[in-house]
Amino acid sequence: MVSEMAHSDRLWTVDLEDFVGQAIVAESFAFDGRAEDYEHLFSWTHFGRRLWEGERYGVPYEVVELSDFEPFTVVLRADGETVGFYMDGMIWIDESHRGRHLSVEMIRAAISARGVLPDLNQVGFSASGYAAHVAAHRESCREAVERGDLAWSQFSTDRLEEEAADQHNVGPRP
Repeated sequence: MVSEMAHSDRLWTVDLEDFVGQAIVAESFAFDGRAEDYEHLFSWTHFGRRLWEGERYGVPYEVVELSDFEPFTVVLRADGETVGFYMDGMIWIDESHRGRHLSVEMIRAAISARGVLPDLNQVGFSASGYAAHVAAHRESCREAVERGDLAWSQFSTDRLEEEAADQHNVGPRP
């Protein structure tokens, strides 16, 4: 298995505000990805490209796109089983696989594969969904700084993350 495939999401080229748009954050936007409305995502067997693979806590994971499926969707797979998905700004990971930075990998893999940012303007997020998008943006910026593509003084998400944490009671706290 390739260790931690790189992303080419170029998410770092936009401000966090431009990425998440006029996000509405409320727990009423939380959803159950294992509900009947989404069960077809977990049984889908036509996969496209592998977009990311890596290991977390000894478990091999991969993010793959679904073939012959609209809208564009990626799924998270662990040991050959689908355990999560990212579709139109909605993200779900089965509870036993959460807390492993996998939402960030799915978001960034989807953006890399499509070559465009998802339209998140006027999208409603749960607190954890919003935090996942903020983390994906932060990770992209951090990697751009490490590569020398971005000077941290040019672009910093600190102010926006702090505002988001205060406004939505999510994200990093100073």
